[in-house]
Amino acid sequence: MALQVVFSQWGVMNTLFHTAPLTLQQWLICLAPMIPMIPMAIFANWIDPGPQTGITPKGEGFGP
Repeated sequence: MALQVVFSQWGVMNTLFHTAPLTLQQWLICLAPMIPMIPMAIFANWIDPGPQTGITPKGEGFGP
């Protein structure tokens, strides 16, 4: 994502690729869908954290 910001905002890249930097309104349009997704992803991970990884002490868990 950082490279995308550099590509779209840096004057050298704009000249090289004949592009224009984004306006504040355009950045807000790009960021608007992302803002609600962050808390939604946190909530989804809280509900179902997925498989737990790590080492369990001997005698705990499955297997010999």
